[in-house]
Amino acid sequence: MPGILRVRAPTRLSGRDAFLILLGAFSMHLLSLLTGGFNDGSKNEIVVSTSFNSTWQLQDKNPRFDQQAPERIIDSSPPTKHDSHSSPLIKHDFHFSPTAPEQKPFDISTASLLPGTTLAHHAPGWTIFHNAYMSNGTIFVVSDEDTSEFPDPIYITSTGLPAVNSEENIRARLPTKYDLDFISTAEAQKRWSKREGEAENRVWTVEGSTVLFNDPQQFLDHYYHFVAELLFGTWAFWSGAQSQHEAPHSSAKDTLHNLFLGSSQSLPSSSQSPPPVPVFDRAIFAHARPAEWRDKPGFNGYFLRAAFPSLAVETAEDWQDRVRNTQPLSGELGRAYHFPALMLVDRSAAFKGPVCGGTNQRTAAEAYYYMRARGLLRQSGLEYDWAEGTPRPAALSYPAALGTAWWEDVRRRVVKFAGAGREEGLLSAEKGDVVITYISRQAVRRRLVQEQHEGLVAALQELVERKNREGGVRWEVNVVQAEKIGRDEQVRMASRSTVILGVHGNGLSHLILMPPSERSTVIEIFYPQGFAHDYEWTARALGHRHFAVWNDTWVVHTWPNQPHVNYPEGFQGTEIPVHGPYVAKLIEDRIEGRIP
Repeated sequence: MPGILRVRAPTRLSGRDAFLILLGAFSMHLLSLLTGGFNDGSKNEIVVSTSFNSTWQLQDKNPRFDQQAPERIIDSSPPTKHDSHSSPLIKHDFHFSPTAPEQKPFDISTASLLPGTTLAHHAPGWTIFHNAYMSNGTIFVVSDEDTSEFPDPIYITSTGLPAVNSEENIRARLPTKYDLDFISTAEAQKRWSKREGEAENRVWTVEGSTVLFNDPQQFLDHYYHFVAELLFGTWAFWSGAQSQHEAPHSSAKDTLHNLFLGSSQSLPSSSQSPPPVPVFDRAIFAHARPAEWRDKPGFNGYFLRAAFPSLAVETAEDWQDRVRNTQPLSGELGRAYHFPALMLVDRSAAFKGPVCGGTNQRTAAEAYYYMRARGLLRQSGLEYDWAEGTPRPAALSYPAALGTAWWEDVRRRVVKFAGAGREEGLLSAEKGDVVITYISRQAVRRRLVQEQHEGLVAALQELVERKNREGGVRWEVNVVQAEKIGRDEQVRMASRSTVILGVHGNGLSHLILMPPSERSTVIEIFYPQGFAHDYEWTARALGHRHFAVWNDTWVVHTWPNQPHVNYPEGFQGTEIPVHGPYVAKLIEDRIEGRIP
């Protein structure tokens, strides 16, 4: 048949052929000895430091799995659909083992037993596995433990289809055994280990650490959703999983076990800086082509490459290469890729969580609150979501070094890339200049009434001129139309800001570049009665104070008294009202401490 490579059974070698093969092998060995001394391997070797080696499965336990459905063959007939609930379902509430996997380096291609999968951390939509496998597009959890030791698959992954708010689409996005499957170690050995007469297993390790984004293209080509939600949540979960800092209220004699790195180290004292967080090696966008994760202004690519310059990026075509490489075609044995550390991110699964699905519709919130609740995130600024409703300083493990806050690693890399220096906001200038940045949307849809935009600009300019006449710290206002200035300049301006304000919209995503401090403030202008959590929650998660403004009202429309999410007629329009003098007074009262 066309398209299929047929391999004939081997024929018997003659004595002459055997002699020539041996002679050739001896010659190549001799040549390598003669030339090896001219190559300094220490200079050319590429070393990938993973810090989390896989573990051996020391014994084959009695498998608890029935015979599995055959792996799909996507180059032949379409696979038979499985029931969306065919994967074992378990309770969402569970506890992690307090011990991390033992580190034992090995070559999986010759291992007598394939290492089993262990779970390091999990929140809805955010999961870190050790020793996960992929074959024919399915992520496999290899374990002889009861499936109740793992989360329900609906909280881990989905089919990756675009989201539509319909009952049919919600069901279509529920994961099947083609998306995530649980198999025993015996079944894994049966599928992928070497057979009698073979030298190696049919498993190939994808070296280093991998983040697999299972989100559809639908939300990737948008600066806010890609950077301020997806990457924001990714770094919260990733950095928290590798945290080695002192948790709030813990004893100095305690140790904090690092579940992800597989190490248990003494906590550093408050005078020490935490070790840098290693960046993941690879990002895979399984459902997006190269152009589909990039936004039109180009900030997605700019930010990703500035924050993670060595990151390898794979897209849907690359993922399909891996899928095809592991297809068990008719009459052939299966193959698998082995991921020593795999972080699986899924938007649909995050919306099954109580915070994202039930409170604020922010996928990153599931990752953030999971790590913060365990004392694994180094906080910054003020924490504006405590139940008693009183802002209080974040529980910093290193109060003398604000730069150790969890997001600062990323923020500073991007700011440095843009060419900003120390005086431009690499460090939060608590007593420094007051810089107000108004991000204008007057050239695009969803904008202010033009006369009221002009009134706002005039009120801000009058405020700055008056404060500078009074003496003290210098005040500055910048009115920015992002589409008219370059990316570097936008980053530098955001990094200098004390206050960022504007109409609800993508430009407010720059708040993630503003240095956190007790004065840092985000003012978001909504059409009256309208509200969304996008920038409100993100600002608070970073320690910035957020105010939602309806024309000339804010008091009852900020944390902890936020209104319900609402998109009234006019929300997306060109006639959004605002009272400029009111906003200017709000800024002055906030900076001078009259409003916490």
